Amino acid sequence: MGLNGWRRGPEGDLQAQVISFIASRRNSHGDLITPAHRLLHDLGLDGDEAGAFFREFGQRFDVDLAPLYQHWDRHFGAEPILSPWLLIFPAAAAWAWTLARSGESPIWAILAAGAGVGAWIWWSRQRRASRPFVHITVADLIDAAATGRWPIDYFAGRDG
Repeated sequence: MGLNGWRRGPEGDLQAQVISFIASRRNSHGDLITPAHRLLHDLGLDGDEAGAFFREFGQRFDVDLAPLYQHWDRHFGAEPILSPWLLIFPAAAAWAWTLARSGESPIWAILAAGAGVGAWIWWSRQRRASRPFVHITVADLIDAAATGRWPIDYFAGRDG
């Protein structure tokens, strides 16, 4: 018996335990989850939710996740701290109000806000595209549970 009431046993047994764990955290049926499913793209696990999931996973299956945490941004996006909408639109509204009071057309403020949002979207996509993205599959979690350590070698060139 391992920590937290689970046991390392035959591969099929461990696979069922990991899939059951995932299904319970994703409000899904285990029958619908396969080892080929990707956590982000197929199961929708991202941001803070992914962080909580892996904290529980590491504790439940006694897995050292330090390498995953060191390369977190290669797998998942961060929760936005400040949306550009919260910064750009109040500034544009203040600028438009100032322009309208001075008799100028507020269209420039609206165009500047649109350009700012467009620039932010372009920058965030370029930033994400410049780093190789590494998918985590259910099979990776099964391997991690079986060995007690994170199975992805970030220096082996694995991507997609």
